[in-house]
Amino acid sequence: MLSRAQKITLIERPLREKLLRDPFSRSFSSEGWHQTMTPGVRAVSQNRVLYARLSAFDVKGRIASTLAMYRGFGLPFEWVVSPGSRPTDIGERLQALGFEISQRAAGMIAETTEIDLSAGSPVSHEIVTKNNIHDWVHVQSVGWGVSSEDAEHMRESAQWMLMRRETRVVDLIFRMSDVLYGGCSVEFYGDSAFLLSAVVLPEHRGRGLMRPALSAIIELCRERSVKHVTTHALRTTSAPMLKRLGFEDVCDLLYFRHPTA
Repeated sequence: MLSRAQKITLIERPLREKLLRDPFSRSFSSEGWHQTMTPGVRAVSQNRVLYARLSAFDVKGRIASTLAMYRGFGLPFEWVVSPGSRPTDIGERLQALGFEISQRAAGMIAETTEIDLSAGSPVSHEIVTKNNIHDWVHVQSVGWGVSSEDAEHMRESAQWMLMRRETRVVDLIFRMSDVLYGGCSVEFYGDSAFLLSAVVLPEHRGRGLMRPALSAIIELCRERSVKHVTTHALRTTSAPMLKRLGFEDVCDLLYFRHPTA
């Protein structure tokens, strides 16, 4: 049985060790700091301060220099505040400097040997390859409502990942009766996995189809001897559903964005 502190460590691990999935992305990592930036791509998901554990002496200057960096490239960005962020009042400091909360997420975890998702509609899942990458791009772009430009960038990034043969990342699509309905990504961090970009196409929502999709994900994790699955789920959408399916809501994650960035 993990303690709450141990659960938070696993939930924050993808923030501290984020895997780059774009050939143009850059990461900036040091003790207590992890940041990503993708010049030319305005999606905030690819431009973030993911983890910041700073001293009270350093925090004001680091916020100012980070804001100037993204502004210099003309990029919007988000600053993630999680339980490990320091100083503990960093969220208030960001707000005092004009940042606004753009998203509220739940840090969630499930134990693969304990969670039972066997009941549900029969679905099939496919690992994304060069043969079905167009389905992956369709699910992600339509499911998340991105622009055609961002959809093309998704395609380029997915193709790059396939060329790299990165085994720590698995993209999946889901079908029911041969009809494409959803997809997700799973990133592997040692004995834990991180679920992200899980989405169901709008015309298939409200039919309980995420449950069998999650069942396939849990089975994939068991095959890799992964003990825990974590995710950062939006509180207004996926968090309540995941809690009903057996995920534990452990902590809050706040995403801050500066309106001029």
